[in-house]
Amino acid sequence: MKLLIDLHSHNERQGPGGKAQTELAIYLAGLDFQVKYRIADIGCGTGAASLVLADTLDCDITSVDFLQAFLGVLNDRASEAEFASRISTLCASMDDLPFEVNSYDVLWSEGA
Repeated sequence: MKLLIDLHSHNERQGPGGKAQTELAIYLAGLDFQVKYRIADIGCGTGAASLVLADTLDCDITSVDFLQAFLGVLNDRASEAEFASRISTLCASMDDLPFEVNSYDVLWSEGA
């Protein structure tokens, strides 16, 4: 795990794509820019997509990754972007999520 963290924690994204691809995915998903969403970003890494979601939509986001080090980077980035009140992090595996039924409007997973 240390190698994974060392290789990727300083990258904006841990997978392919960029801001434009996230914005296109938001559009293709048909999300309404006038609706306040509860979003779970599963396998968020250091949070590139979470930050774009927060910047583009009226939403509260739970960003989930199994590496706390990645979530620490996201917390710093969310604070810098002034999204800390709208992005919360959860260290958990995507195959064992502690969510209650219907607790989110959108499940997002980009590159995970």
